[in-house]
Amino acid sequence: MISKFGVTINCLCPGPVKTDILRNATFKVKIITACIAPFFKNAKQGAQTTIHLAVADEVADITGEYFTDCKITKTSPMAMDVGLAKKLWDISETLVNLKPEERNY
Repeated sequence: MISKFGVTINCLCPGPVKTDILRNATFKVKIITACIAPFFKNAKQGAQTTIHLAVADEVADITGEYFTDCKITKTSPMAMDVGLAKKLWDISETLVNLKPEERNY
């Protein structure tokens, strides 16, 4: 169900993307990364699902889904665990020092 403001919320995985995120990694990690990097997407390819969800008419009315390679994908059982989600939410509130009056739920 889309909000009264016309907002949709989806989640996505860009897949493995060649970036410079491991530039400060250990030599061992860099060697391993170099071996598997040929199978990674470039930045343009990695951005496609994000762009698709932002601008494609065919997903304008879709919300609450998980996307990979511009398609709805089944999530893992852990991602659907409501108890685990609550735990993550509570820990996140603690880590950002959220005050009770700042909660919007």
